[in-house]
Amino acid sequence: MKHRQTETKAYLKKALTLLLQDTEIEHLTISQITKKAGINRSTFYLHYQDKYDLINHLKDDTWQEIDILLERHKHQPRAGILAILQFLKGDFDFISAMANSRFLNLSESIKDFTRHLLSADEQIAEALVEAYRIPYPYALTVYLSSIESIISLWIETGGQESPEEMTEIILTVADLGNQIR
Repeated sequence: MKHRQTETKAYLKKALTLLLQDTEIEHLTISQITKKAGINRSTFYLHYQDKYDLINHLKDDTWQEIDILLERHKHQPRAGILAILQFLKGDFDFISAMANSRFLNLSESIKDFTRHLLSADEQIAEALVEAYRIPYPYALTVYLSSIESIISLWIETGGQESPEEMTEIILTVADLGNQIR
């Protein structure tokens, strides 16, 4: 039974990803999603209440994976940033579809996981204050906004650069490249 649930979720994720490329979530119907996924509506309703429940579950699954990466690399910001970017690249079509949906507010989520990653390292706090020459809360806000903008642009332009290149770009923003392990 678990295998079938996983399969159903995968079909729905793929269908939703394809549909979100052309249509906002608000304008999609359950019929469009289930038809594209090749499942019937009753199967959909066994798992989800509506299209928003579906997309929230898929988003939560994505952030759970990112949380696992954050935990694994909590004292290695460079490795953490790289692992997250590799994960995003590996599921790029879905991430791109999420980025295009106003409903999901991907930019806030990017800031949240970046804040979580960076807050575990005192070295980063000192480096940000030194780089921007302003108090830490403001320096962190500037840096988080920069990272969010960089990742959003990367997603928006099709993820042309490698995760390794993007990691270096992100660390270069506040000249943190040599200070972060």
